[in-house]
Amino acid sequence: MIGIEVSLIVSIMLTGGTNEPLARDTMLAVLNIVLNGMVGISLLLGGLKYGEQPFNTTGARSFLSVLIPLATFSLILPRYTTSTADPSLSTGQQISFAVMISLLYAVFLATQSIRHKSFFIQPKPHSGVALSFLMAKDEVEDDKHAHDEDDHHHDLEIYSTGYHAMFLILTMLPIVLLSKKFAVLVDFGIASFHMPAAFGGVLVALLVLTPEGLGSFRAALANRLQRSVNICLGSALATIGLTVPAVLIAAGIFDIHIVLGVKDTDMILLLLTLILSMITFTGTRTNALQGAVHLVLFVFYFILIFQP
Repeated sequence: MIGIEVSLIVSIMLTGGTNEPLARDTMLAVLNIVLNGMVGISLLLGGLKYGEQPFNTTGARSFLSVLIPLATFSLILPRYTTSTADPSLSTGQQISFAVMISLLYAVFLATQSIRHKSFFIQPKPHSGVALSFLMAKDEVEDDKHAHDEDDHHHDLEIYSTGYHAMFLILTMLPIVLLSKKFAVLVDFGIASFHMPAAFGGVLVALLVLTPEGLGSFRAALANRLQRSVNICLGSALATIGLTVPAVLIAAGIFDIHIVLGVKDTDMILLLLTLILSMITFTGTRTNALQGAVHLVLFVFYFILIFQP
């Protein structure tokens, strides 16, 4: 996902002369689409079907504890630095930011995959909670379905990591090679239809996030909210933790000037999104109301693109 996103951003920035804020607009679009759009729809669908859905609070807090400072460093802090005349970073700041963001994201990955795997696993149901009987029944059916799937795929051959890595690169290669043509198409479409420049970032984000969004919705409808949380918050964190360093490195290689600091209205919406995410994932269960609130912020984000 990150390779596709970075290749699209760099290609679009190289094809036009007014795309300095594209990396910022794309990352801002990803955060709003994921934290408000994907999270909102997932919580709304799950809440309407199950009433309340449990998730692992510790895992969600782990995501947010890294996502909040990285989003602040990448999108808010550059507008207040004085080393450059615009909301961008100097060369020294770009290098230090890329290194620190990468290191912090690496620490999180070690925590998620090695040290504390249990933080990101769906919690077991407890008795005495709202809709416990219905949820227990649904979970039994889901477990039966999962066992049936496991039995069905029992004879599949498991290949090596190198095998999967090779085919991952081969499947990504056509998309990366076509990124320049897509960049020309985006530039032409925005100019022809007189769309706001920020809409280019939305198109890149939607192209990259569509598969993960569908996966999040299916997980919520299957009453596996933890998987939905992992997909959504993981996508947002990967965008900041990997895309920012990659874009900063690419900008240095191709001598591209990029603007990272967000505008006033975008900063308010971003801060509101982060605060709302903290509130949503502080408890142990979610409901449809929380999803509806996230969707309201998502709608306001699109309104501000076309009516700033």
